[in-house]
Amino acid sequence: MKPEHAQLLTRLIEQHPYLTRECSRYPLHDAIHKAQALHGLEPANMEELLLEWPHLSNDQARLAYTRTPAHGEADRQTVTTLGRYLTKCFPTAKSDVIRDIAALYQGSGCKFTERTTAAYIDAVQNGPSSCMQWAHLKSESEHPYNVYAPELGWHMAVNIMGEKICGRCMCLEYNGEKTFVRSYHQSPDGTYSPSDTVLEAWLKDQGYTRKTAWPIGAKLAEIYRDNGDLLVPYLDGNVQNIAHGDGVMLIDPDGSMSAQATNGTYEETETCDHCHEGCSETNSVGSRGYTSVCNYCLENYHTWVYGRGGDTYYVHDEEAITVGDYSYDKDYLDENGIVLIDKGSDEGEYAHQDDVVTDIHDNRWSEDDPDIEYIQHGVNEGSYVPSDETWVCEGSGYTYTDDDESKEVDGARYHVDFEITETESEEQPSEVPHAND
Repeated sequence: MKPEHAQLLTRLIEQHPYLTRECSRYPLHDAIHKAQALHGLEPANMEELLLEWPHLSNDQARLAYTRTPAHGEADRQTVTTLGRYLTKCFPTAKSDVIRDIAALYQGSGCKFTERTTAAYIDAVQNGPSSCMQWAHLKSESEHPYNVYAPELGWHMAVNIMGEKICGRCMCLEYNGEKTFVRSYHQSPDGTYSPSDTVLEAWLKDQGYTRKTAWPIGAKLAEIYRDNGDLLVPYLDGNVQNIAHGDGVMLIDPDGSMSAQATNGTYEETETCDHCHEGCSETNSVGSRGYTSVCNYCLENYHTWVYGRGGDTYYVHDEEAITVGDYSYDKDYLDENGIVLIDKGSDEGEYAHQDDVVTDIHDNRWSEDDPDIEYIQHGVNEGSYVPSDETWVCEGSGYTYTDDDESKEVDGARYHVDFEITETESEEQPSEVPHAND
């Protein structure tokens, strides 16, 4: 923590004693330090951040913070996702930076495999689905990943959950730079694998850079199959041509051989409905799978969503609505319980219906919006009412709405049924109200 921030915290502790309890009970969430130290981000309001004292929630998965000083005195914390809090705290940060920081705290199963082609092939065969996962593989020597020789700088990172390889990513150290092009994460239905954002964030934290293509000149082992054909992998990225080198293959955009096939040799092309370019394979997108797009367009212009009939599939980014950690087909929001917030600080945003409340005017609010109140007394008992339509009885301390009758005594507002003794009317009301208690 910077010296000036430490001084500010000391002053705030003097003003708000609850901070002593929070600071001793929980350390400030490490993601805050990470955002400042590694990404150069600065909070929009440092005083507000310290008063909220964000920390790891008790479920060890989310973030908890003290929303207001009054909540602090009541020892009441609000739990939210790490990504949502970071977005609130650092509003000018790019969304991919926020995503990468949040993903770091989900990446405890990320690691590098042994630097052997056998380990690489195992990660492909027993990990997320892809065109290089061969069901017909009879021998490891047949697999195209044999060309990713460890001695040429190639190595594999994996994301392990339990004992299962749920994510993988081929990496390369070449000319002093550590790079990767494409990661794979096991999709829920076992079909096309999207990027593993957790594994990619972990790699970036290890000093790796994601590129759109492998570096020109990077080497692949030159291996021939039993039938004399050259063993060729499907190369991820924008450069998918190779050339012969001195006992190796070289990644070269002007190379005479195309590495876009999925059978270990030359490709059979298809046409992408999005970019209209030729590609080695296409993927069905949309609720009925009417559109077929290439791997690049799928990854860069489409989003995995929950949609029609609870199914999951890809749609174009413009057709996706993201709420929290999940995305939904905008044509099937109702089926998935997603609604648009009409009022309050989150007006215009989408949220799950369980996180939304409806006021007496049928307007939808975020349930934690500070400008909506749950009424426990009076004619609107059991309803949510905008704060600017409520008032507090001077005698009972109960909150009522403008629909409740009131009376004014010595400049103070009381519920019409609240009894006030004459001798105590200036300051002291009777002990309890006799109605709507």
